[in-house]
Amino acid sequence: MQPLLPVGDNLREDSDPFRFSERKWFVSCLLYIDGNDGFHAWAKMEDDETFAERELYETADPDPIPLGRKGLVWNTGATTHIACRPTDSADLFPGKYLRLSVELRGTKSP
Repeated sequence: MQPLLPVGDNLREDSDPFRFSERKWFVSCLLYIDGNDGFHAWAKMEDDETFAERELYETADPDPIPLGRKGLVWNTGATTHIACRPTDSADLFPGKYLRLSVELRGTKSP
């Protein structure tokens, strides 16, 4: 992703540990470049694949991608669902699907 990020002098990360629990179904990572949004990645555990927010992405004129289920990619981001099951050593597992999304922000070219 680095070649797609805006150029700058100062990079700051704001992120959560990538762990889910019964009460924590969402994690994210934000990168700020010179104080401005540069990149946002997030993951959310979900019980189904209904993807209620899909309509929001339709305005970006996305293309389907063969990654996970219901994968979409557009000029500044991508999103997909991945079917999951816990390992034997996993703590509580809060969902059946992991939705992964990334979005570039402040980039000068698509």
